[in-house]
Amino acid sequence: MTAADADAATAALVAAGERAIDPLAQEVARAQARAALFGRAEPVTVGRYELVAPAGRGGMGVVWSARDPELGRTVAVKLAATGAASLRERVRREGRALAQLSHPNVVPIFDVVERGDQVFLVMELVTGADLRRHAQAAPGPRALIDAYRSACPAGRSPCRSGPG
Repeated sequence: MTAADADAATAALVAAGERAIDPLAQEVARAQARAALFGRAEPVTVGRYELVAPAGRGGMGVVWSARDPELGRTVAVKLAATGAASLRERVRREGRALAQLSHPNVVPIFDVVERGDQVFLVMELVTGADLRRHAQAAPGPRALIDAYRSACPAGRSPCRSGPG
């Protein structure tokens, strides 16, 4: 763990402000603090994936950048479900279905991992601006509509504008 990783984890905790602090974020911050103070500490893992820092937060949950030590690559680990067994099972099924997709506008799913009562999706780490930032920087409504349309497979009716 580097000082930059510890800074990123601390910034994520500070950004949480008055919201409840995510127990996973607390665990990662503690591990990174131990590493900074005492040398190497055991990383926080989800399955085999070593969590590094929060990469984003969305409607479905927190996304972490993580290291896959087995394949030597950086991935995204997204907390997709917690709590009820039925919800966790649905996320596992959806993860398996998404793993079968191969499309340039769909982020590849590499793995589905359980940790206690949590289900995580492991996927390609995609860097760049989120849609909210893109919308703020977009030169007009047409550019925003084009961004939405580019995310849809060609010819699908929900992605077409106008009649037909």
